[in-house]
Order: sequence, then structure tokens, then C-alpha cells
Amino acid sequence: MSYWQKVVLQAAGPVLSAIILGLIGAWIARRAQLRKEQWSLRHELIHEMTKTASALYNETLRFRRAVALFKVGDSEEEMGQYQRDLEKQYKKSRLAGQVIEDRLSAYFPHGDAEKFWHRAMDLLSMRCFLLIESQLPEGFIRDYSGDDHTGLTLESGLLDQPTLLEKYRESRESAANSVMNDPFVGESVGWRAAIRLLLTSPSGQPREDGEHSIKRHLL
Repeated sequence: MSYWQKVVLQAAGPVLSAIILGLIGAWIARRAQLRKEQWSLRHELIHEMTKTASALYNETLRFRRAVALFKVGDSEEEMGQYQRDLEKQYKKSRLAGQVIEDRLSAYFPHGDAEKFWHRAMDLLSMRCFLLIESQLPEGFIRDYSGDDHTGLTLESGLLDQPTLLEKYRESRESAANSVMNDPFVGESVGWRAAIRLLLTSPSGQPREDGEHSIKRHLL
């Protein structure tokens, strides 16, 4: 082996070690940043879930107190206004709820967050329907029965308001717990991400924040 070959081999050791250490450092930095972003996103999702569900729940309380308990609506026009307010909030909350459900499906594909959230909204919807209509079509009842929807049947309390409220609270709490504990789709940070960060950022620190950064670095 020539003199220069020995020099190259000796120099390669420190260079290779520096590259490996750089990769490890970038991987650790990215993993820590991603966990921080995920934690923030989990809390943001729970906030949106609570706001969306509570808006519809509070409107059902307003309708029930005004129309069913205190008989405020003596005229059909006044009662109709309460019903229109409830129906308007229902449409708004269901739309927002579907957006949340799509996000839960994307971020927690192997968890139960989406299932529990869907169930909570279906239970709340059934409460809303029963306040407006005392008799519901059989096909409508069938569509909201079973594990994929309310989790209830006629026999287990699908048309019973106290049961609906109890199961709604349980499902919403389970959905929130799942958001905090289900495995996040982007939790695994591989070597490909570390190499990319090492090449684009001398310090190994990611340059993006929040939900956009999580989406971009999913592997």
C-alpha cells in the first residue's frame, strides 16, 4: 500500500465518524421537534372537537329548555324559530365534525379516535332529531344503529335521551383520550429524513413548524 493510500484511509475514519454523528444528531433533533409539533396538534384537535360538539350540544339544551320544559314558544312562529336555530347549528356542527373526522383518519389511521368521534357526533345528532321529531322513520333509525354509528340499537336505548347523553359523553371523552394516546402516523422518523435535514440544514434543525411540517416529513 502506498503512502498516499494510507493517508486517505486514515483521513476517511474521522470524516466517516463526523457524517455518522451528523446523521444521528439530525435524527434526534428532528424526532424531538416532530414530537413537539404532534403534541401541539393533538391539543388543537381536541380543542376543535370540544368546540364543535359543545356548540350543537348547547343548542339542543336551549331548544329543550325553551320548547319542551318551559313552553316558551306559545306560537308556531316562535317554536319554529327555535327549531330553525337548532337545525342551522346542526348543519354547521356536522360539517365541522366531518372535517375533524377526516383529519383524525389521516393522523391516527391505526387508532380509535375517528371511531369514537364519529360515534359521539351520531349520538348527539340522534338527540337533536328526537327533540325535533318524536317519531323517526324506521330507515332513519336503522341508519344510526350499530357499532359503526351510535353504538346503540332500539333495545339498548337508541331513542332514550338519558342513554344518548350518557353514551355521547363517554364517546367524546374516549375520542379525546385516543387523540392524546393513539400512535401518530408521523411518529417514525427514519434515516431518509435525517439525511435530508443534514444536507439542507447545517445545524440539523428543521425549518418548518406545525401541521405543515408534520405533513411534509411523513415517511
